[in-house]
Amino acid sequence: MVKYEVDKAHTTVGFTAKHLAVSTVRGQFNKFEGSFEGPDDDATKITGQLQIEVASVDTRTEMRETTFARPISSRPKSTPTSPTS
Repeated sequence: MVKYEVDKAHTTVGFTAKHLAVSTVRGQFNKFEGSFEGPDDDATKITGQLQIEVASVDTRTEMRETTFARPISSRPKSTPTSPTS
């Protein structure tokens, strides 16, 4: 069994989104951590976890980031991070 930690110095968690079907917004999350593990003889069985701090969003536009980080009724209010796997 091998385990790897996400190397933050060489990793970016980024995204793109269409805005009003006219422009593309690009951004990234600056605070995240993750790991991957699995058998060292079969890469198809490796699993991983990535945890992103949603409030660390960076789109280089403060107004957009404030809107993005504002609680929305469909977003969990008690969880400051979004786990993925």
